[in-house]
Amino acid sequence: MEKPNLLIISHTYATFVKDQVNQMAPHFNMIYVLVRTNPLAEISRIIPVSYLIPFSVAQKIDLSNKPENVHVFQTPVLYLPTDSGYEKLGRNHLRSVERVIQQHSLKFDIIHAHFTWSAGYVGSKLKEKYAVPFIITAHGMDIYDMPFRNAFYKETISSILNSADHIITVSSNNVQCIQRLEVQKPVSVILNGYNDAVFF
Repeated sequence: MEKPNLLIISHTYATFVKDQVNQMAPHFNMIYVLVRTNPLAEISRIIPVSYLIPFSVAQKIDLSNKPENVHVFQTPVLYLPTDSGYEKLGRNHLRSVERVIQQHSLKFDIIHAHFTWSAGYVGSKLKEKYAVPFIITAHGMDIYDMPFRNAFYKETISSILNSADHIITVSSNNVQCIQRLEVQKPVSVILNGYNDAVFF
């Protein structure tokens, strides 16, 4: 049986996301990692604006020791770090991802999104369009903080999680936040830095 292709929608290919992708690489034919970038952050290459440095491509994408079957693409989204900028981010991120999929004729059997907003939004919309399974990992403030800021995020993130076929998160506290959103999908807890998994 041929190995499937995996599409990963993420905000980074570095540290913990990269480690996970590289460990999964032997189990897939191809892994396509689409990393959201903001061209504004590249100002930090010219002017040392400390706030922008963590968002630069150099910090978000680490291609060292990348497996041959892992292909990393930037999905640039120009936005300002304002409330309205973040609320529009999902739709703009989706358009950028769809351009890359079309330009490179990417074929995939499974979608895995890291972070509920905006990658999770993109993953949920791609699931609708391509009718493939969708897994989401809710890491931190995207699940214990953002959904409880206002009605927009609560409704949107609840919808994203309910569209997933499976949810992964990194702590039991995050599971409680997911339950507060009345999400009815199965959740696995994979603790950061551990190999143990707990299923709910």
